[in-house]
Amino acid sequence: MPTPSIDATLSYKKGGFSRLLGLGDEQPKGRGYWGVSSADGLPSIDTLACLVALKTWNAQIKAKKKIEQELSLPWIARLDHLDHRMWIEENRVSPLWTGKASFYRLKCLQDENIMQLAMENYKFRQLIYKNELEELKRWSKDTGLSDMGFGREKTTYCYFAVAASSCLAHDSLVRMIVAKSAILITVADDFFDMKGTLDELQELTEAVQRWDGKGLRDPSKVTFAALVDFVTDIATEFLHQHGSDITRYLQDIEQGEGKMNLVLLHLKENPDGDIEDSIGYVKNILDEKRKELLQHVLMDELSDLPKPCKHLHLSSMKVFQMFFDSSNRFDSNTELLQDIKKAIYDPPEYRILKPITPRRCSRGVTTQKDSTVHAHFNRTFTTYGSKSPKIFATIDDCRKLLIPPRFNFCYI
Repeated sequence: MPTPSIDATLSYKKGGFSRLLGLGDEQPKGRGYWGVSSADGLPSIDTLACLVALKTWNAQIKAKKKIEQELSLPWIARLDHLDHRMWIEENRVSPLWTGKASFYRLKCLQDENIMQLAMENYKFRQLIYKNELEELKRWSKDTGLSDMGFGREKTTYCYFAVAASSCLAHDSLVRMIVAKSAILITVADDFFDMKGTLDELQELTEAVQRWDGKGLRDPSKVTFAALVDFVTDIATEFLHQHGSDITRYLQDIEQGEGKMNLVLLHLKENPDGDIEDSIGYVKNILDEKRKELLQHVLMDELSDLPKPCKHLHLSSMKVFQMFFDSSNRFDSNTELLQDIKKAIYDPPEYRILKPITPRRCSRGVTTQKDSTVHAHFNRTFTTYGSKSPKIFATIDDCRKLLIPPRFNFCYI
């Protein structure tokens, strides 16, 4: 069999794993297949040596990819649900784990039960999210909000942001309330900014203040009817669970007077300044408030708020960071499509690797349930009179192998 070298790993993508191990394409490659075995059924020395080189190379590639992922998106802009998916997909380990100068089994990294549980948990949440999203789409269509004919239709975006920012599948009511409110706000914002005339805006504002939609015309009529339906649903659910009617309190919240834009307020108080100065001033305030919120969420001694409440506020901030951290992803029709598919529709890409089948060693000693391969370097540099390291491997304490130094190692 041709001797593999570390240079052969460079042809991994071109030649494939079988060529790297010197295997013919006609040989079987079932689950758990090692490659060429010696006469007593154990993996050949060349196969073991090649596995060490390949695992080291793969570990470096994965480490580089992980660093790039960490640097590309700040923690404060990440969504928990997608982070869990990344953990599942990035922890696809084989039965061999490469250390600095050894390779051996780590049972905690190959526990199929743990990985299967993580997979099933993720797919279970996806099933819940798909059903809730369909229900939300029906609500948007029944109320007419998805067919307004102007502005942004962001039903899926709003639900994705709420669902993916938390991994608690039982918070269905909270997700639906937050998603519906986000849809209503988006439609109302577009109506005030793009569609409505001054008279229509005044009529809608007065209708909300008196909580009576008589005399409204489309689209003001549709917007107000959806708002009433939303408030009624929340009040009915609260009455059912807690026995109290909060309709009046919810109406008071909706009827409250709006606040002036902070940038424009600062510009009004500083007429000699320009808009960029006001924007910078507001950004500094937001940065300070963001740090203050993180302190209250992560440090128990600073706040007596329940942890679920803290996490809800943190999730809300992470959603806004996700949408607007480096660009306006909320207004893009394509930028979030892949994330939405990963969060709600596509299952994680993970394949459970079959453990190596234990073998009986040549001396007749039965191997343990989990076969173990250990290796270490002898740095005396005396092999065959040349200055190259010797690598010894022990398989199940019954056979000691000398792996020829046929490739270069980089000591870190």
